[in-house]
Amino acid sequence: MSSPLLALRAQLDRLAPRPAPAGPAWSTGLPDLDAALGGGIPRAGITELVGVRSAGRTTLARRIVAEVLAANRWVAIVDAERTLAPQDWAGLGARLVVIRPHDAERAAWCADRLLRSGVFALVLLDGVRPLPRASSVRLAQLARERETALLVVGSVSATAPVVSGGPTLRLRVQARPTSDVRVDKGAPPARVPVPWRVAIRPRLAITPPAADRRGAARERRPHGTPSRGRR
Repeated sequence: MSSPLLALRAQLDRLAPRPAPAGPAWSTGLPDLDAALGGGIPRAGITELVGVRSAGRTTLARRIVAEVLAANRWVAIVDAERTLAPQDWAGLGARLVVIRPHDAERAAWCADRLLRSGVFALVLLDGVRPLPRASSVRLAQLARERETALLVVGSVSATAPVVSGGPTLRLRVQARPTSDVRVDKGAPPARVPVPWRVAIRPRLAITPPAADRRGAARERRPHGTPSRGRR
């Protein structure tokens, strides 16, 4: 390549905007918790967020989602139980996608597809039952390969982890006797008090999808009776 072309390329390289280097973690929105975790939750791994209902798991998850969206990155939420109140998430940003599978058993499959796309910086898998080891290993591998944070939110005890084989990071939110987040695994043990109570609306009731009864009326209609609208 000639010298003028080399000089032109060097000049263009200097003028071109350079993207800010990606850090190793996404902020949780709580400075003290970020300090305990060394920056936040890993950008290329699994974080398990557990606790009893109304402890503040969803509030913390929403803070993490807001931090990622504030960086102009895409976030996908898989609402396995179809219980997240949409009005509490709608105002976070236009780069947020919510998936509500008809069958909770398909939630892990949805997360698999979203991770494989490589589009999302954060995939939130909410309300899932404990995942089989094979699913956990596959999702962890995809998260590392795509450099995507996978946040798995569940309500389980310490003896029944959501992610088999051990997640990259495990956080426990508890409201009693004090409101705090405890680091159970993946970082030095710590307990960080949180300055908030659950500020979002209660979750929606868990209701199964309505059955498809379009064929029931035809089965009950006497033979030879015309349907509505037929002349």
